[in-house]
Amino acid sequence: PYYDRARGIYERNPGTKPGDLANVLDGIARVYLQQSRYADAEQLFLRALELFRSDTTTTDATLSFTYSALASVNRATGRYENAEQFSRQALALREKSLPAGHPDIASGMVSLAAILVSLGRQDEARALYERALELTEKAYGPEHPSVSTILNNLGNMHRRHGRYAEAEALLRRANAIREKTYGTDNPNLVLTLGNLAEVYSDQEKFAEAAALLERALIIRLKHFGPDS
Repeated sequence: PYYDRARGIYERNPGTKPGDLANVLDGIARVYLQQSRYADAEQLFLRALELFRSDTTTTDATLSFTYSALASVNRATGRYENAEQFSRQALALREKSLPAGHPDIASGMVSLAAILVSLGRQDEARALYERALELTEKAYGPEHPSVSTILNNLGNMHRRHGRYAEAEALLRRANAIREKTYGTDNPNLVLTLGNLAEVYSDQEKFAEAAALLERALIIRLKHFGPDS
């Protein structure tokens, strides 16, 4: 409701700066994105982008966030080539406007890598993940939750290619970081436990896989109940 009222005010005011209206439209689009209203979100993001680009006060950082959002919309709707283009534009703007090694650059690399995985370009994705890991560890330290996320993604890539030793090491490290950060029965562990179980299942180590899945299930039931 707030964004809708603001939108009406800004659109009726002939003195509204393009960037101000764009900020409102961008905000509404993000709500739509959270609601999986992808067509509505995309329409508003594209209009916001046009307005941002027509406003000389718009920063590269602002443009980067809107390009990233458009990449998310296109990825969610299976248009991976479009998603890649938007993601590359977002990353280029971050690299242009931020200091070298900034963690937001690493975040952009992770987003682009995920799209490249969907396109089957595993080697490119792996290189981006590894570079992002290096930047993130340097920025935050080796035990930050963001490091865990990248380790998890890398571990999954190795598993899909049958590199199980590498996958297990990465996923165990990712899970250890989450245990240290959140505790041993936190819902954030469910994903890494499940992915580690898949590594064992792929190798027909079913007892090890079952133990991890049981632990993940116990955590999920504790926090979300049997209907989750």
